[in-house]
Amino acid sequence: MTAKGMIPNSRGFHSESADVIFRICRSIIPNPPKLMPKIPTPLAAIPRHAETRLCAAMADTRIVALLGPRQSGKTTLARKVAADLNLHFVTLDDGQFRRFANHDPDGFMRGLDRAVIDEIQRAPALILALKKVVDEDPRPGRFLITGSVDLFRGAISPDSLAGRVETIEL
Repeated sequence: MTAKGMIPNSRGFHSESADVIFRICRSIIPNPPKLMPKIPTPLAAIPRHAETRLCAAMADTRIVALLGPRQSGKTTLARKVAADLNLHFVTLDDGQFRRFANHDPDGFMRGLDRAVIDEIQRAPALILALKKVVDEDPRPGRFLITGSVDLFRGAISPDSLAGRVETIEL
């Protein structure tokens, strides 16, 4: 149901009074600045420059670590790359996976050939198991791991994965 004067006009206004205001403002500011570019909706992914680097690293490195602060888009980017490269996606935000990874890290890793392990800092015991797995099978692109910068630095010592991991920071 549409009331008279509420139909959008050519300028997108829905009322006669808004149209009048627009004409008055137009006479005061004859050339208003351009409108701001459209802001992405929450469901739209923001393109990441890191994606190209991440895919290149996956092509020649056994483990790629995607690091960044909370809410920076690590998981979203990791899910996209997992889908593109046909990798299994495991998040340690899931209590059952986290308990299994902390209780039996070798058994947890034994079930994964190529995978994304999201929030790896939640199971620091996985680091040595991860090292063992990639030493036994050194194919590139085996694992993409994600974690928060601060927590991740505490979970992995620089020597533990030296020569096995490439780090990309968001």
